[in-house]
Amino acid sequence: MTILHSLSLIRAATAEEENPAKVGFTIKQELFKTLGLEVPVVVIGKSDLEACFANNSFLKEKEVDLKKLYVAFVSMELKSDSINDLKMSQVKPDEAQIDGSRIYIKYAVGAGKTRFDQKYIEKKLNLIATIRNWNTVTQLLKLFEER
Repeated sequence: MTILHSLSLIRAATAEEENPAKVGFTIKQELFKTLGLEVPVVVIGKSDLEACFANNSFLKEKEVDLKKLYVAFVSMELKSDSINDLKMSQVKPDEAQIDGSRIYIKYAVGAGKTRFDQKYIEKKLNLIATIRNWNTVTQLLKLFEER
């Protein structure tokens, strides 16, 4: 079963598809073969989504505005010192925290009024990223749990 939701693809993985890099490569190949499109692919598993709820310290803040929380899922594991490569002083007052292949983002004003976007992250860290708002992260986890 395949569900296309908000430009996110949810699909049941077979036993040999446990490796996210292999899954991403296969999806990328199929998209090119079928549609002739060369598109970046970031694979997000249920454990990635669960980690967002367990590890995002912005959620622990009193009166946090969930509409200003986002998660950037990136194509590789990051070290905690990668936050220095993001040069956060250039995008203040936005804030970010790194957690493996996830970057938790809290926008001061909103996603539409910041330089700290997907292109910025990809350029500074030299990787592929996809950013989802908190509502989408929540809904994607619900979809996984309903399967």
